[in-house]
Parts: sequence; structure tokens; C-alpha cells
Amino acid sequence: MESCVVICRTQKPQERRGKILLIDAVKEVARVQAQSFLKPEHQKRFLPAYRDFTDNDGFAKVVTVEQVSQQDYIGEWDGD
Repeated sequence: MESCVVICRTQKPQERRGKILLIDAVKEVARVQAQSFLKPEHQKRFLPAYRDFTDNDGFAKVVTVEQVSQQDYIGEWDGD
């Protein structure tokens, strides 16, 4: 089963408003006895991506709320 981490902030920096950072971290999760968790090395990859809030080929993508709405808020992200 896939999972999702959602971070919601009430005081988002102005330059990030109206934007969403998507991180494809399906390969950054450890699975042990039917449980998934983040190891320290996974966390070390997430944190810079979150702080940088920039595209990282194959891992992170910054999109606008408008772009997501054009996908009807569902479905696979085509990357464009």
C-alpha cells in the first residue's frame, strides 16, 4: 500500500503560496514485516527537498494549484 505525507502550514512564505511540492519517494521507504517507515537516510533526502522547494529530477516537482486543478485533482502527474 502506498502512503502519503502531507504538510500543511498556516504561515507559508509568500513565494510558495499557491504552489505545492510533490515528492515521489516510493523508493525512499523501508518495509519490514508489512510496515513502512522512514530510516534516517530517507529523512536526510526529504528534508533538503522540502527546504529547497525546487524541482529535483525524478524526486521532487513544484506545481501550482492551478496545474493540479487542471488534472481534476486526481490521476498520475505527467510532469508537464
